[in-house]
Amino acid sequence: MSTVVIACLVALAIALVGVRVAGFTPFAVLSGSMEPAYMRGDLVYVAHSDPQTIQVGDTIAFVSDSALQTITHRVAEVRSGGSSFITKGDANDSVDGAPVAAENVLGKVVFSLPKLGSVSAFLTSEAGRWVGVAVVLALVLVLFVVPELVRTNTQERAEKRSPHCHTASNTHRRNSSGAVRDTGSGSFHPTNHRENVRAQEKRGMQSCRPQQEKRP
Repeated sequence: MSTVVIACLVALAIALVGVRVAGFTPFAVLSGSMEPAYMRGDLVYVAHSDPQTIQVGDTIAFVSDSALQTITHRVAEVRSGGSSFITKGDANDSVDGAPVAAENVLGKVVFSLPKLGSVSAFLTSEAGRWVGVAVVLALVLVLFVVPELVRTNTQERAEKRSPHCHTASNTHRRNSSGAVRDTGSGSFHPTNHRENVRAQEKRGMQSCRPQQEKRP
């Protein structure tokens, strides 16, 4: 589940920000003036274009002189070899009131993605920024903090279930002459008492066998 969420967030980041590396600028469609070609809430991607290459029928993004807003309309007429353009919204009855100067053109619309404009507009708002921060923190908890807590809890439960055992091999050490030294009491056992030592080791190994849980 977390992999799917991460993949979706990565795809969203590429759609909103990563495309700029490829030379596209995304703009959210906020009105219905270009419906049905571009619906309100869509995200259009604009690529910088030489004004001399713009033709009638192209959809361009430009900055309006009057309101200083970015508008996306279709070219209805090219004037003076591309020095200015008459534009019109597909859903509008008449052309726009003022010609668009070539220097105000941001580029041509290359493609669009439905509904992502609404997401982009929301994420750039103050409430959207807080939501974005909350999503990032939640992902950090889900991907890093929670798994670590579960792993630690599992280890602690496993340690409680397992008996602490000390084998006889940890209690006895052989010196260089072959004698066995009891590290617990400091005394040395001659080699002819190996049978006793083996018996102690056997008892130590038996004490390390996991105990079966008693069921009611």
